[in-house]
Amino acid sequence: MKQIRVFDEHQRAIVVAPAGSRLLTGIGGLRQAIAPSVVVEASAEVQDDQGNRWYHGSTGLVPAEDVVLIPQMMTRRPLPQPQKARVVVPGGTWTTDPNHQTARHWSLKAVLTVVATATSTVGDVFETVDHQFVASEDVWLTGTPMQFEIIRAVSQTIQVIASVPEPVLDDQLQLVTTQPPFAMVAVEAELVDRLGDHYWRLKTGELMAKANTVVVMADLGVDTTAPILKLGAENINQNFWGMPNGCEPAALLEGLHLEAQAATLSYGDFLQQMPISADYNPYHGFGGDPATSVHGRFEAIFPTPLSRWASRYATVRDLSGSTVSQLKQVVSQKNPVIAYVTVGFETPEWAVYSFGKAVTNNHAVLIDGWFDQLIHVSDPIDGPYWLPVYRFAAAYNARYWAVGIMESTLTGA
Repeated sequence: MKQIRVFDEHQRAIVVAPAGSRLLTGIGGLRQAIAPSVVVEASAEVQDDQGNRWYHGSTGLVPAEDVVLIPQMMTRRPLPQPQKARVVVPGGTWTTDPNHQTARHWSLKAVLTVVATATSTVGDVFETVDHQFVASEDVWLTGTPMQFEIIRAVSQTIQVIASVPEPVLDDQLQLVTTQPPFAMVAVEAELVDRLGDHYWRLKTGELMAKANTVVVMADLGVDTTAPILKLGAENINQNFWGMPNGCEPAALLEGLHLEAQAATLSYGDFLQQMPISADYNPYHGFGGDPATSVHGRFEAIFPTPLSRWASRYATVRDLSGSTVSQLKQVVSQKNPVIAYVTVGFETPEWAVYSFGKAVTNNHAVLIDGWFDQLIHVSDPIDGPYWLPVYRFAAAYNARYWAVGIMESTLTGA
């Protein structure tokens, strides 16, 4: 075992894994099972040869992923006034109550009210209004500069596709001004923030959300008097979650959440329920691991097993074979559609696998809107945006694969 850190005092930790945890001896033998909410002691954090982290105490080893350390306060600094903080960890975070030795889980983007900062035995923390503590690195304090990752530098023009003014923001995501409906705006970069959301950085330095924009092309012209249909699906950023191959489950969950199905499931929880193909055949289930790529495997799940899985949560229909116009009719009835396309809507590339021929740059998006000659997608890689129907069709028509979430008749998980 490699020692990561030693705690100055014996540290307490609470078991938060729903199924409980296990206490092991120093040589890996099972000492005892531990029920949820039980408090254990830890004197050091260690790492094994496989990279797994453990907390070591006088009674043995417990997996770090199964517990949350309970901070002991060292110094406390009240904030001038209560502030909102948003969770930035994909799988969520925990607040702990040292007095009652309890813990509570908060999902990605959940909002907490914090009243103080503090140093503790486990690092810097915020104190919430109800005297819980959360790791400072796990939240973004609103009203402070947001951190962004540059996805790509560009030099192009976008057009606002909205019937109301579009907000223009500063680096704290505070409103600076607005752009009028259908305005043309010059941009210099695409960014992703700590919440996994996509933005354009304007030539003037401000920010604009990507969701209500389209990249202007020479042959693009829209009828600004046409009605805008936009269902407003969320966007699940698969790369933010560390799932480079997880587009189909992300697009599916976006659609289910839009229909108020599987509402209690995060993307991480949802992946735990995904059917995995024992023979790595995407026609039978997911062909591998959404987090990793293995040469010769095809990490995806095709429409038939995807539809079967989706039917656990909602009424769905395999729309494979439908034309783009037919998909438009489904969306016009306010039913979101998972469509199989290509990454970046590039030209489809093909290769032969053990199960047959397949598009190597496979991708899936959720269709949740239509406007004149534009289609709106929630793309698990590139975020939500509008694009020309002809560009969508060039990728979709390679296979004509789609799955529609038709009704909300089931309660979901």
